[in-house]
Amino acid sequence: MFKEFFIKNIFKDQLKHIPAEQRDKFVGLFLNNLGFFEKITKEVQAEIATGKDQMSATQVVLAKYQTEIQKLLSA
Repeated sequence: MFKEFFIKNIFKDQLKHIPAEQRDKFVGLFLNNLGFFEKITKEVQAEIATGKDQMSATQVVLAKYQTEIQKLLSA
Protein backbone atom coordinates (compact mmCIF):
# COMPACT_ATOMS: atom_id res chain seq x y z
CA MET A 1 0.00 0.00 0.00
CA PHE A 2 2.77 2.44 0.93
CA LYS A 3 4.79 1.33 -2.09
CA GLU A 4 1.82 2.00 -4.38
CA PHE A 5 1.30 5.46 -2.89
CA PHE A 6 4.99 6.28 -3.26
CA ILE A 7 5.10 5.08 -6.89
CA LYS A 8 1.97 7.06 -7.79
CA ASN A 9 3.46 10.24 -6.36
CA ILE A 10 6.73 9.75 -8.21
CA PHE A 11 4.91 9.27 -11.50
CA LYS A 12 2.65 12.23 -10.81
CA ASP A 13 5.71 14.47 -10.46
CA GLN A 14 7.68 12.98 -13.33
CA LEU A 15 4.78 12.75 -15.79
CA LYS A 16 2.96 15.96 -14.91
CA HIS A 17 2.94 17.02 -18.57
CA ILE A 18 0.89 13.93 -19.53
CA PRO A 19 -2.92 13.96 -19.13
CA ALA A 20 -4.10 12.34 -15.90
CA GLU A 21 -5.93 9.52 -17.71
CA GLN A 22 -2.80 8.43 -19.59
CA ARG A 23 -0.64 8.85 -16.49
CA ASP A 24 -3.03 6.66 -14.47
CA LYS A 25 -2.94 4.01 -17.20
CA PHE A 26 0.86 4.00 -17.13
CA VAL A 27 0.94 3.82 -13.32
CA GLY A 28 -1.49 0.87 -13.41
CA LEU A 29 0.64 -0.87 -16.03
CA PHE A 30 3.73 -0.34 -13.89
CA LEU A 31 2.10 -1.51 -10.66
CA ASN A 32 0.57 -4.60 -12.30
CA ASN A 33 3.99 -5.59 -13.69
CA LEU A 34 6.21 -4.41 -10.85
CA GLY A 35 8.38 -7.53 -10.89
CA PHE A 36 9.14 -7.08 -14.58
CA PHE A 37 10.15 -3.44 -14.11
CA GLU A 38 12.24 -4.29 -11.04
CA LYS A 39 14.06 -6.87 -13.17
CA ILE A 40 14.76 -4.23 -15.82
CA THR A 41 16.01 -1.80 -13.16
CA LYS A 42 18.40 -4.39 -11.72
CA GLU A 43 19.76 -5.20 -15.18
CA VAL A 44 20.30 -1.51 -15.94
CA GLN A 45 22.18 -1.15 -12.64
CA ALA A 46 24.31 -4.18 -13.52
CA GLU A 47 25.17 -2.63 -16.90
CA ILE A 48 26.13 0.63 -15.17
CA ALA A 49 28.37 -1.35 -12.81
CA THR A 50 30.30 -2.60 -15.84
CA GLY A 51 31.18 0.98 -16.73
CA LYS A 52 28.42 2.02 -19.10
CA ASP A 53 26.72 5.36 -18.65
CA GLN A 54 23.07 5.32 -17.61
CA MET A 55 21.69 6.10 -21.07
CA SER A 56 23.69 3.35 -22.78
CA ALA A 57 22.87 0.83 -20.08
CA THR A 58 19.16 1.64 -20.33
CA GLN A 59 19.19 1.34 -24.11
CA VAL A 60 20.86 -2.09 -23.96
CA VAL A 61 18.38 -3.46 -21.44
CA LEU A 62 15.28 -1.95 -23.05
CA ALA A 63 16.32 -3.34 -26.42
CA LYS A 64 16.55 -6.77 -24.79
CA TYR A 65 12.95 -6.51 -23.54
CA GLN A 66 11.49 -4.55 -26.44
CA THR A 67 8.97 -7.22 -27.43
CA GLU A 68 7.65 -7.65 -23.89
CA ILE A 69 7.38 -3.90 -23.39
CA GLN A 70 5.47 -3.48 -26.66
CA LYS A 71 3.05 -6.22 -25.59
CA LEU A 72 2.42 -4.47 -22.27
CA LEU A 73 1.86 -1.11 -23.93
CA SER A 74 -0.53 -2.50 -26.51
CA ALA A 75 -2.66 -4.39 -23.98
